[in-house]
Amino acid sequence: MLATKKVALVSDSDSLAVDYDMPYILDAFKRTDVEVDVIFWDSPNHDWAMYDVVVLRSPWTYMEKIEPFIEFCQQVENCSVLLNPLSVIRWNSDKSYLKQLEKQGVPIVPTEIIYSETEIQAAVANLQDNYWKVHEVVIKPTVGAYSFGVIRLSIEDLDKITQHVRYLLGLGKGVIIQPYLHTIEEHGETNMIYFDHTYSHAIKKEPLLAQRGETKTPDMEFRKLKEANSEEKALAKRILRLVQSNLGLSQPLLYARLDFIEGKNGRPLLLELEITEPSLSLPLTPECVDIFVQSIIDKAPKPVYIKDSL
Repeated sequence: MLATKKVALVSDSDSLAVDYDMPYILDAFKRTDVEVDVIFWDSPNHDWAMYDVVVLRSPWTYMEKIEPFIEFCQQVENCSVLLNPLSVIRWNSDKSYLKQLEKQGVPIVPTEIIYSETEIQAAVANLQDNYWKVHEVVIKPTVGAYSFGVIRLSIEDLDKITQHVRYLLGLGKGVIIQPYLHTIEEHGETNMIYFDHTYSHAIKKEPLLAQRGETKTPDMEFRKLKEANSEEKALAKRILRLVQSNLGLSQPLLYARLDFIEGKNGRPLLLELEITEPSLSLPLTPECVDIFVQSIIDKAPKPVYIKDSL
């Protein structure tokens, strides 16, 4: 008799309610013979070894306790198949990866990373001197998820900039400063979703960062389907190949979301590469869910046959 495969989908108690993908994924698993559980990553004494595959889906509060989260990922990888793998999580959980990709020729949204509030003025000046006239900046932590700590401010408001940088530094995080690109007002942000490095779908996300530091919750109402253009697809493919090579991965990533914003010349710029726990906007593309679920199942170890009891 063939042993039943078991899959764990990882979330947390605060994030599950806003994981809009999860109901679609669970429904798709009902059409398979695979057992699936939704488990909170910080559940005490949970036996992760019982699962063939453990998939990170919405553990979005991990940035508040990144070290225990990395320890959890290590624990899982010691006894099961963690997707995406721990090496990916370590690399992707700190957005300084953007500077590495930039050095490899990837066009990114201009990015300055600072670790002290004394670096603020130099960082803003560098953005202005080397790229274009900057009127507003976006400030975010190097470690964060689900728009945590992201704010849009005028460069004239140095007091608020300093206050927010000080707050993020106080959390023990580095700080990213980027120009606010007003092309997003017209063209939005393009999110491209890949399964096993194969293009699945793309969405246009409306601007979420309002002036005066207000941030809209990234609900589904701000997203709609779009078709990525050939330049975006070529750049995404190049980035995924770089990541696989840089990290020495033997297999393609189970899932990836690449977020692009149009630059001043109309060319795509990488805003973020989400390969830890990305929202996939599956409610907009229910026909893609079965493909994702099958990709999860295919990552499980080969089936184990057990004897029928006499």
